[in-house]
Amino acid sequence: MEPFLPKPPKLAERFFKFYCNEDLHEEIEGDLLERFYEHEEVYGLSVAKRKYWINVFKFFNWHTLKRKRSSPRYNGVQNNIAMFKNYFKIAFRNALKHKAYTAINLSGLVVGLTSFILIIAYVQHQLSFDNFHENISRIYRVTDGENAITPNIVAPLMERSFPDEIDETSRTIIMGSQIFNYNAEPFTANVFFADQGFFQIFTLPFLEGNAETALAAKNSIVVTRKAALKYFGKEDVMGESVILAGRTCSITGILADLPNNSMLDFEIMAPLHDLSWAVSETWSNSSYHTFVMLKDFVDAEQFEAKTETTLNKNITEAFGEGNESRIFLQPFKNIYLQSDFKMGYEIGNTSSMEYVYIFLAVAILILVIAAINYVNLATSRSVERAKEVGVRKVVGAKKSQLVNQFLSESILFVFASLMVSYGLALALLPNFDQLSGMKIDPSFFFQTDFILMLIGIAAVVSLLAGIYPALLLSGFKPVSVLKGKFSSSSKGNALRKSLVVFQFTISIFLLVATLVVNKQLNFIQHKDLGYDREQVLFFRVDSNISKNRAAFEAELLQNPQVINASLGSNNPLNVGSANGIKTGEGEGRDAYERIYFMGVDENYIDLMGMKILAGKDFKELAIAYNDTDTTGSKPSYIVNEAAIALFNWTPEEAVGQNITISGQEAPVQAVVANFHFMNLQQKIEPFVLLYYPDSYYYGLIKVGPENMAETIDFIQEKVRAFSAALPFDYQFLDTRFNNMYKFETRLKKVFLTFATIAIIIACLGMFGLISYMALNRAKEIGIRKVLGASVSNVIVLLSSDFLKIGALSLLIALPLAYYSMSTWLNDYEYRISVGIDIMAFSAMAALLIICLTIGYQALKTAMTNPSRYLRNE
Repeated sequence: MEPFLPKPPKLAERFFKFYCNEDLHEEIEGDLLERFYEHEEVYGLSVAKRKYWINVFKFFNWHTLKRKRSSPRYNGVQNNIAMFKNYFKIAFRNALKHKAYTAINLSGLVVGLTSFILIIAYVQHQLSFDNFHENISRIYRVTDGENAITPNIVAPLMERSFPDEIDETSRTIIMGSQIFNYNAEPFTANVFFADQGFFQIFTLPFLEGNAETALAAKNSIVVTRKAALKYFGKEDVMGESVILAGRTCSITGILADLPNNSMLDFEIMAPLHDLSWAVSETWSNSSYHTFVMLKDFVDAEQFEAKTETTLNKNITEAFGEGNESRIFLQPFKNIYLQSDFKMGYEIGNTSSMEYVYIFLAVAILILVIAAINYVNLATSRSVERAKEVGVRKVVGAKKSQLVNQFLSESILFVFASLMVSYGLALALLPNFDQLSGMKIDPSFFFQTDFILMLIGIAAVVSLLAGIYPALLLSGFKPVSVLKGKFSSSSKGNALRKSLVVFQFTISIFLLVATLVVNKQLNFIQHKDLGYDREQVLFFRVDSNISKNRAAFEAELLQNPQVINASLGSNNPLNVGSANGIKTGEGEGRDAYERIYFMGVDENYIDLMGMKILAGKDFKELAIAYNDTDTTGSKPSYIVNEAAIALFNWTPEEAVGQNITISGQEAPVQAVVANFHFMNLQQKIEPFVLLYYPDSYYYGLIKVGPENMAETIDFIQEKVRAFSAALPFDYQFLDTRFNNMYKFETRLKKVFLTFATIAIIIACLGMFGLISYMALNRAKEIGIRKVLGASVSNVIVLLSSDFLKIGALSLLIALPLAYYSMSTWLNDYEYRISVGIDIMAFSAMAALLIICLTIGYQALKTAMTNPSRYLRNE
């Protein structure tokens, strides 16, 4: 059996065969293949393909081109080739002759094409999320239409009920940061727990181990290659032992690093059956992402209806009538780009198809703006080239030949710009990755489809950008032109002005969008959350610290820079635990509302700076929630305003009232002001604080601003004193809060970047148009100056049309931006309004940009000696 040899790109091979002389073909192709295999062995296949393309282009020169024998037919072809060579030669000479024009035109096209290439790469990256799974079309997630999680009974019940229609099921629970110990060194890592079928559903390649058996054994774990290097210091960790939650676990599999376009984000995977509390089948434990892989022949919609009927039958048997729920099968391929709705408790970061459309529209608009610039800048030179066209027509040039000539110039400009833009986009990719927050695979730039798309777009842009100037310039009447009586049509002027209006409309829209996103982010960052997040750090704690809480906090408070210390079950920005609070009669599901809860100690409310509206805090009265079964005492309930709103109570009325949460009736001890424990896109939900000593998993410490490094070292020392095996991986609460809005922050940067690019390109177009107008009205301006017009009169004359263009652009852009950004803000429960301040600032900024753009050319034209324009009259 012959060994497998990698092959170079087919498109590159075809291009080489197309242009290469047959006498040289075999020798050069051998050299190309030899270099390709050397590069593949040293750098890998992706780099080798890229270098193969580069080498193919390097051999593209006059000596390697194909030669044909002379024949009458070939002579005609040869003449045509010579003619086209002459077109390009003239275009090149014209470009060198008018360096300023060339620089402006090329810079506009390069900026536009570079932006387009980068945005298209980003869009492709977004659309490619999770497409690498082999069975992606058959993978579904079970939801209730609102939340991505389900009770743990759902997966096994479906598997038992529909064995002929389901290939595999898996439940996944996200446990977040877990404490490990390896060779007496502690560390924390992000862990998923999943059923054995997880790796049969999802295509995640194993470097070591087997997908079918990796999670079969008890106390087994699977790690990614990246995690192995990060936590164990080596890649080959197969069979190594590590301690997790007091259990000695063996590494039974090593995964290749998760792709950049994967929504699944974990470092370590452990079997679900290791969690004794997680495997019992109940309807009350709703913390699981349930995935099913259907067989090929199964219709998802019909199966969804059957599943809902079966599950609701089981619910009715367990809880009685009136507790039924909707069941939805969500295609896994649609989860990342959720266009219709967003789920609570997502398995990973998601985006939206809406943003893909926005970025795609921005890419196209910037490209169109760049093409518009070419049209305006080309036609602005029509007066200068009018006599050239007239002379050519007099000596016999046909209109088609003139059109071909000017189209050749367009092709030269666009394809030269494309080559520069392609290289520039590759060079700027790391910066763009940082801007967008994504890691785009550079190999995408060398895919045949992408290269063909760029060539096709360049051809279309060349045609669209060059056809109007070509027809305009080739249509000049030689007699009129040579007599100096050339003038442009009003229709042409109207078209050019319309194009500039379009450019500035888009630029102003992007400017308003940037200002709105920036204002919303500022609103989020400075909004009163109902607690103080400044100078508060949090970290994981274990049972050693939890059991010795009072002593631990006392030791910390010995440092004057430690203002307060507390323990809780969650960090305040990630409270995902919820129970039911009874609000109606009976025991059906309709009688309950969801209420989130968090276990805290008596220092928590003070540390977080929460405001008690009525009642006593835990320092005055604290009855442990877990003591209710043994002591008979009712627990301490401190609820927020959203919780008492369910009963239409005032804070004073609520104190002392009995409420039932998760089956436990107890009085309301106090009411605190509403506080945000979720993203500001979500409204504040009912919340209860419980005095719950057995559920402390996080430490929270408020520190002073001075000697921060020494204070953190002191805290770490105390943590190690109470729990030597506990890693001190801390994070500040305000940092965590800002990380929640990374997407919005990046969106602001992206809008700002491309709004600036669009404005710059639009300014180049406006500069080209005023140059055109100044040349076209040169004699008129000269006559006006001879008759006594001042410099200011001429500036006003030239500027008035552009101010009208700016005003028209504002009239179109501002309402469009207002509607679009108001729609975007509707995703936030707490938001700003698109006020008059943003509109006024955008209007003033746009007019100022217009004035600065046209000011130089208008002043230059106004101060030119009129004799320059009138000396030949």
